Amino acid sequence: MKLNVKHLETGRFPEDKRREFSCTVDLGAVRQWGHTPYTSPGEVSGEIVSRLGMMSVAYDVKATRRDPCARCLDEVETHVDMRFSHRVEKGPPPSDNRFDDDTVFTADGVLDIGEMVISDLLLTQERVILCSPDCPELLELLP
Repeated sequence: MKLNVKHLETGRFPEDKRREFSCTVDLGAVRQWGHTPYTSPGEVSGEIVSRLGMMSVAYDVKATRRDPCARCLDEVETHVDMRFSHRVEKGPPPSDNRFDDDTVFTADGVLDIGEMVISDLLLTQERVILCSPDCPELLELLP
């Protein structure tokens, strides 16, 4: 889903401008560690707020993923329910890459919600998934 945020640019007006949104994001194309972890689309809901010339976006995402346990390789199903927020800046990212990691850029006044959700999910995913904290290692399971 792409949102046009040009009309939310306040400039000099003191009042808040808000736009709520909700959508589903196809997570089927996300590949991580050689497999496709997401088994359901991401359910996204949030709002974009523009106040005193600054824009921000905050949203919640819910999805289900399946990953192999890092020790025994059994499948582990995890329900993702996370909240993210970002500052929104007009224009392309600076060429010197000096900007806050929580900033998203809109070169043409359009915010790509799907791209932002996928990026946030990939950057916050745990690196080691275990089926249980006391899971035996794969070698212990072999006869």
